[in-house]
Amino acid sequence: MKIYKIILISIVSFLFYSCSGGGKKVVIMASGKIQANGNNITLDPGSTHNEETIVPDGDKITVTTPTGNKDFEVKEPGLYLLNIKKDTLAGSYQKTGTDNSQIVILRRIYGKGSTALHY
Repeated sequence: MKIYKIILISIVSFLFYSCSGGGKKVVIMASGKIQANGNNITLDPGSTHNEETIVPDGDKITVTTPTGNKDFEVKEPGLYLLNIKKDTLAGSYQKTGTDNSQIVILRRIYGKGSTALHY
């Protein structure tokens, strides 16, 4: 009976812990140097990929770049992803290299002079 109480208390405390408000968290991805000071983020452009995680204490984040300032709202609790990279490509396939071993072209001859190319 005592073991059941311990298990029950452990399960209930685990559920309370897992359902507690997680707050807000912002993951910042940028090319260059990121300087975070509270809810203010300063970006010095560069060519290296950097990431930083902050916990904002308000409802907005201000990003300062050489081209100007921009405010982003973070009102609801949760995890936010702030991608301030200038050269980001999303959802495209980029072929790199000179290896063409995956491209195969077959020529088949069908009957009298008709041919077909298959990729």
